[in-house]
Amino acid sequence: MKSSLASNIHRQLHTMKGVDILVGVPSFNNEKTILGVLKTVDKGLSKYFPDSKSVIMVSDGNSTDSTLDIAFDKFKSKSSEKVCTTYRGFAGKGMALRAIMEAARILKSKVLLLFDADLKSINPEWIRDLGRPLLDGKFDFITPYYVRDYKDGTITNLITYPLTRALYGQRLRQPIGGDFGMRSPLVKYFLDWAYWDNNVSRFGIDIWMTTIAANESFRTGQCFLGVKDHDSRRPDQLGPMFRQVLSTSFKLMERYCHKWEMIKESREVPFVNEPYDVKPPKLAISKDDYFEIYMTSSVNLMKIWKDILKKDTFSALKKATAARVFSATLWTRIVYDFACVYHRWKKDRFKLVGLITPFYYARLDSFLKECEELNVDEAVKRQAEIFEKNKSYLIKNWED
Repeated sequence: MKSSLASNIHRQLHTMKGVDILVGVPSFNNEKTILGVLKTVDKGLSKYFPDSKSVIMVSDGNSTDSTLDIAFDKFKSKSSEKVCTTYRGFAGKGMALRAIMEAARILKSKVLLLFDADLKSINPEWIRDLGRPLLDGKFDFITPYYVRDYKDGTITNLITYPLTRALYGQRLRQPIGGDFGMRSPLVKYFLDWAYWDNNVSRFGIDIWMTTIAANESFRTGQCFLGVKDHDSRRPDQLGPMFRQVLSTSFKLMERYCHKWEMIKESREVPFVNEPYDVKPPKLAISKDDYFEIYMTSSVNLMKIWKDILKKDTFSALKKATAARVFSATLWTRIVYDFACVYHRWKKDRFKLVGLITPFYYARLDSFLKECEELNVDEAVKRQAEIFEKNKSYLIKNWED
C-alpha cells in the first residue's frame, strides 16, 4: 500500500527519531475546536510527561475551512515538536489514522495517543491517564470510557458494544470512541495488516482496531475519561457511518470465527484509572420519530427482507412493524441473520449491509423510549445480554 505521507513529511519525521509519545489528531473541518484540542494535548504533555520526547501531529482530510491554517499558524507548542499535514490517498478517518501510524513507525514512538479534533471536553488528564499505563508497559491498547447523553453514541449502544461483547467476550464499552492509546508493537501490527479496505479507510477504522487488538493477544484496557462533549450528529445523519462500521464488523467476524465460536461468556475489561460519578450534558437533539424512517424504507424493502431473514425473524418483524415496537431481541436476530447472509454473499456486500440501516432506525426509536424509563446504562446492558444469550442462534446458522 502506498504511503499516506507526502515526501516532505517523511523528511521532516526522519529528523525527529527517538520519540516517546506521538499524539495524533485526525481532522476535517474542525476550525472551531482544533486549537483547543491541540493546546490541551500540549498542556497534558508538558505537565505530566516533561521528561519524555513528544510530537503532536495533525492529519487533515483536506479541510475546506481554516482547520489546517489554525494548526499551522496559531498553535505554538511549549513542549513538543509539531507536524501538520494533509494525508494522501482515500478520503476518510481511517486514512488519517494510517498516516499517523506511519509517522509513529518512522519516529519509533513508544506510545501513540489518538484524539478526535472535534472534542470540547478534553482535559490534560486524558493525556496522563491514557499515556502513563502504556509507557509503563502495562497495556497494549486502551479504549475510552465516557459518560454520554443517551441520544449520543447510538451506533455504539445499538451495535458495536453488544456485538463486541457477545462475539469476543470483552466488555469494551466504547469500542469506536475515537480517543485511543496503543504501544508501538500494535501500531506495527496494524500497518502490516493486509486487509485495509474502503470501509476501514473511513469510519470502520475504530472497530477494526478494537477487534484486532481484542483477538490478537494484545492487552486491552479501558480509560475513564468522564464526559464526552463533541460535535454530535443527529442519528438520522449517521447512515453512512453505520454501514461502514457494520461492514467492517461483519468482515472481521469471518476472520475471527474460529475464535468467537469458542467464547462462551464475556468478561469485564480492567480500567487503567478510577471511574468517578459525573452527569453528561443533555444533547440538543430532538427525539424524532425514527420509526417513520424505517416505515418509509419498508414499503420497498419488505419483499427483499423476506428473502434474507429467517422465517421466524421475518414473522416477528411483521408483528413489530404493526405494533411500532422494535425489541432488542428482534434487533439481535436481524443483525445475526444478516451476518450469516453476509458470510455467504457473493455480490455487493456493502449494498447488503445497507439493507440493515432501516432496522437501525426502528431499533433506535424503541431504544430511546426505553431510556426514558430505564437508566441508559441499564438499557444498554440488557441489550448486550440479549446479544450474548442469542449467540448460540448465530453459531447454529453461521455455516448452514
